Amino acid sequence: MAVRVTAALAVTGLLWGWGVGQYPELLPGVTLADAAATDAVLAASLGSLAVGALLLVPSLWWLYATFQRDHAKG
Repeated sequence: MAVRVTAALAVTGLLWGWGVGQYPELLPGVTLADAAATDAVLAASLGSLAVGALLLVPSLWWLYATFQRDHAKG
């Protein structure tokens, strides 16, 4: 029952988000273009995401490989 309720809430949130996204003003007098991040902020965010991925992906691969090994029972 709880899964159905949370799924319905997710769909409702998605539809409301789409509807709000169609409206061009976030607040009175503030458009989406005014509220958007600058190019420098977007570049810094993308760079930090790339560095984080370079650190995280090998660690996750090692963790996965470790737990997929056959361990000899003895």
